[in-house]
Amino acid sequence: MNQQNQKFMRIVQISNGVGCGGAEVHTLQLARGLIKAGHEVVIVVRPGSWVEQECKAAGLPHKSIRLRGTCDIFSLLRLRLLIWKRNIDIIHGQFFRETHYATMASRGTRAVSIGTCHSTCFHKHIRGSRKIIAVSNAVGEILTKHGCPAKQVKVIHNGVPRAEITDRHLLRSELGIPSDMFAVVCVGRMDIEKGQKDLIVTIPALRENIHLYFIGDTNTEYGQEILNLSQRNPRIHFLGFRTDVSRILGAFDLCVSPTYRDAMPLTLLEASQAGLPIVANRVGGVPEIVEENGKKQKWIYGKKLNLWRLFLNNSGLGISKKETQKKSVDWVSGAGMFARKNAFMAVDGFDEKFFLYFEDLDLCLRVKKNGGKIIYFPMVEITHSGSGSAMKDDERKKAYYVSQDYYFQKHFGKWQAGLVRILRNIFI
Repeated sequence: MNQQNQKFMRIVQISNGVGCGGAEVHTLQLARGLIKAGHEVVIVVRPGSWVEQECKAAGLPHKSIRLRGTCDIFSLLRLRLLIWKRNIDIIHGQFFRETHYATMASRGTRAVSIGTCHSTCFHKHIRGSRKIIAVSNAVGEILTKHGCPAKQVKVIHNGVPRAEITDRHLLRSELGIPSDMFAVVCVGRMDIEKGQKDLIVTIPALRENIHLYFIGDTNTEYGQEILNLSQRNPRIHFLGFRTDVSRILGAFDLCVSPTYRDAMPLTLLEASQAGLPIVANRVGGVPEIVEENGKKQKWIYGKKLNLWRLFLNNSGLGISKKETQKKSVDWVSGAGMFARKNAFMAVDGFDEKFFLYFEDLDLCLRVKKNGGKIIYFPMVEITHSGSGSAMKDDERKKAYYVSQDYYFQKHFGKWQAGLVRILRNIFI
């Protein structure tokens, strides 16, 4: 291709799915982005599909061709005619069947075939493509494991467009979510592999103010099963299929993904953009979204912090040991802390004189003095993105020492706080 064609290309995207899933949403988002960048795009869609309806509604260029099986000669000839008439540069299949047809249609033409693999289960019928895009490292590893050359596979993580920012209170009012409710959302098609049933059975064991919201089309066999299983529980709500998920996610308090299989869920990317905490099964490409590196934080629980414990911590001997069973401790990290409201309020909550650091240790110490218990649960994993404040390193260090001084003065007196400052000046 010459330089002009490299900058402005003619591209065919193929999406043969019937309903709405991550791959179909990705196809439309990609097409809009390419068109905005100045490229010419035509989407080949299945007649009567959700993608076809969306293309018509949005005025996106499309052509309806149904791909039957893996060797539909008539549809293959129509694809080749499309490549020839429009002088196509790239033909891009958005799943294994679509990639298979893109590869066959491009043979003997100037068009380059590209396939995107959106699943950790499919690896057949795509090896003939010039390049294969894996939407996560998990997918890329499976492709190479099943014989795809590493140089043929390129990992390009899914992305999502920037969502519009809507006031949280207005969103909750729109959706009928009371201000004192803890609203949990689960987004996805109603399918047994998505695990919605697991969430239904957990609701009775949760606090009364925790409500569960499902977003997805219930007009499926599994969707009807989920509706029946909910037994009209007033704490379980169904919002149906929606095309504005990214807009309304800010109304919720937590996003959960109980799926058994997913390559790179767009919903979790949208939830991250909305600032929601996420609880998800460790499957497929999910850890590439939810976890940064999987390393255990050094100090996640421990004994009461005094001068001796401070010495052990600074010498590297006080690091939290790996545990497999829950145990009673003196403190747990505020990055993964849950507290009963009555115990929290009984000690007047956090001491606001702690600007940053040590407020969790202080709270735990006061709860224990008040007769409460601090329990460490190693069975629960929470990802903590450390140093999330916008402070510079020197500012953060200063805030740490100010809080350290206040902690020791509050619980051990001025002389110990003074001793901590002296030792810090000598050894640090």
